[in-house]
Amino acid sequence: MNTRNKILESLSKDLDIPKSAYDEAEQRYDALTDFIEKHPLLNQYDPHIFVQGSFALGTAIKPMGNDAAYDIDLGCKLRQKIDKTTHSQMQLKTIVKDVLSEYVQSNGFKRDVEEKRRCWTIEYSSTPSFHLDIVPCIPESEEKRREVALSMESYYGESYNDLRDENYQDYSIAITDNNDPSNYSTINNEWPQSNPEGYAKWFKRQSDQVHGRVARATLEARIDKVPRFAGEKTPLQKTVQILKKHRDEYYSEKNKNTDLKPISIIISTIAAKSYSGEATLEEALVKTVQGLSEFINSGPKYEVPNPVKPSENFADKWEEKPTLISHFRAWVNQLNQDLSYLAEEEVSMESISTVFKEGFGLEPDLAALGKECGIGSQQRPVPGVVNTPKASPWSRACD
Repeated sequence: MNTRNKILESLSKDLDIPKSAYDEAEQRYDALTDFIEKHPLLNQYDPHIFVQGSFALGTAIKPMGNDAAYDIDLGCKLRQKIDKTTHSQMQLKTIVKDVLSEYVQSNGFKRDVEEKRRCWTIEYSSTPSFHLDIVPCIPESEEKRREVALSMESYYGESYNDLRDENYQDYSIAITDNNDPSNYSTINNEWPQSNPEGYAKWFKRQSDQVHGRVARATLEARIDKVPRFAGEKTPLQKTVQILKKHRDEYYSEKNKNTDLKPISIIISTIAAKSYSGEATLEEALVKTVQGLSEFINSGPKYEVPNPVKPSENFADKWEEKPTLISHFRAWVNQLNQDLSYLAEEEVSMESISTVFKEGFGLEPDLAALGKECGIGSQQRPVPGVVNTPKASPWSRACD
């Protein structure tokens, strides 16, 4: 393993969620799932609880700051006796809320569940703090699933033949949205559509290109649990963690407006589409940073289609809020700038320390890292926070 890859692997380890946090997340998930599946009100609807978001993808990172919390996204899918002809979005959300409130009260929580636009949130008063965001949903109709399949066939063209057997459209769900009051409170066919399980399976397929069938089977065996990837994460998963951490540090309160930071689903999607089975973390990071750079220079119109629902553009807000584009470009430029200092032939511990601190907000164990990577402490220039790229971006410097 070369020096740069050793440095990046060390960085990746510093970002990962500790085993204790996974244990706690799993205990809370199991307790809630057991309560819901046995509850007489929800049991009749054949409930299915599943993990979605970064915990499902294996890209969750340790939260920043003293007040930071772990956010775990769950879906609560009621698979029987409820559809768009029998219930409104509001009725579905209320059914789930009543059971969640009972769970919270019976377990002595200080606060009731909190309503958000599309989910209910349970907040745990512990250290570290945990939030469970539960999205009520139902399976999407057969007609809508067919529409998704046709849109994917049109989007992927001939390459769709390689994806057809994955049947991503079958995981499509209808969710609720209280920001649309006219459709939210009445029985109608106008429900928002989502597919977090399908997306997680697509991401795993992209991620497993280098690991093959063994890794894929291991991950799929835990799809309805809180997935554990410690010791078996792919280069793509580690790459997305590094990208997300750099973004979080760049947009931390001390630097930038956190409301303008790129959403994780955009970063994960571009990275996964750029990745082509690179075997090392260094190679994967080079490829995905190159993909980010090419994407931001491909304007003026920017689209990040949902790979399992191409009609959905993850970057749809960019057109109405152009500052999101300029901030994304500035972040990608800074990412190239920071990582370029790890691309030099001779890297000192001083430069590594500065990149870890300035770029990722981390305090590395320099003695241990230097010994592991075989690096001395010779001085080198260190990067500052800038919004313009170097002449030779990191993704090219490592070619």
